[in-house]
Amino acid sequence: MPAETVLLCHVNHRISAFLRSAYPDTTWEWEEKKPERLALSGGTGRIRVFGVPDFDHADITLDQQGGIACSMLRIVPLTDDSDGTPPEDPNRQPIDPQVWYEIQGRAVLEALVTDLNSRGHSCLILHENGDACVEEGQQEVPKEHLAGFPAKVYWPRLVEVLEGDGLTAQSTPGGIRVSW
Repeated sequence: MPAETVLLCHVNHRISAFLRSAYPDTTWEWEEKKPERLALSGGTGRIRVFGVPDFDHADITLDQQGGIACSMLRIVPLTDDSDGTPPEDPNRQPIDPQVWYEIQGRAVLEALVTDLNSRGHSCLILHENGDACVEEGQQEVPKEHLAGFPAKVYWPRLVEVLEGDGLTAQSTPGGIRVSW
């Protein structure tokens, strides 16, 4: 794992601990495109927070001495023109879920689980279209897309594969619930 990724996970854990000292049920996500740069050189970056009454964002300032400061924000749009639907991707069906997982799924899921865990999440849902979603507040938000995600007929075998890799997995009508 690159040093930048390890450093970012450490910073993520510190931010989670900082936020949870005031809001025990909070989770969050970076709004920055390259939060690794912020972790390496310091500065101010924006995060989206969930489970925090009256706030939906925060500005996080990392200084050169390793200090963290947090300014809570509430952002209210002037207009709402988003429809909230993710783009559709055709579902490609592999023959063997184990092979799909080894070639495509493992790397994406390991990085995603590491990142989500560092920000206070403990589970995600893998939907039939390949979207890996987490609950943030009262809604599911896609975090990654798994290309070539196995069709529903392969899910019982995929659950076994995920459990063999140390994850807890359960097939549901809406997708596969993965916990760690």
